[in-house]
Amino acid sequence: MDPQDATDGLIPIGRFSRLSGLSIGALRHYDELDLLRPADVDRFTGYRRYRPAQLDVARVYSTLGRGEPALWHARRCLQVAEGAVEAGVADDWDVPAALEGLARAQAVAGDRAAAEATRARARETVQAIADPEDRQLIEQDLETTPI
Repeated sequence: MDPQDATDGLIPIGRFSRLSGLSIGALRHYDELDLLRPADVDRFTGYRRYRPAQLDVARVYSTLGRGEPALWHARRCLQVAEGAVEAGVADDWDVPAALEGLARAQAVAGDRAAAEATRARARETVQAIADPEDRQLIEQDLETTPI
């Protein structure tokens, strides 16, 4: 990883592509359509970089009712969040938010039992969020899970 990436937290397009499961071509196309804009585009090279929070592609697919891609991206988001915990760089809301997204994706995909179990796990983990506003946001999202 480029040293600048480590200091500003932005993810180069190639790595973002691997993490999100979207091809570089798809990311460029989504940028053109104003669906998923990079956080930064170098004005000289056109090099695109994204914020880690932009990896929540699963929510888009869930909203569109597309269960299979929603599940893929939600599982990947949870892997990234759990990896951040292991690396000691996660915020206290990362895993609860990822679990909320996974529960939503499971519900959209028609797996009610898995969605209920994941939502219960999310409700347990949300209690560890220190900031009441952060905790409330995720709790509100959990209440709207389409189970």
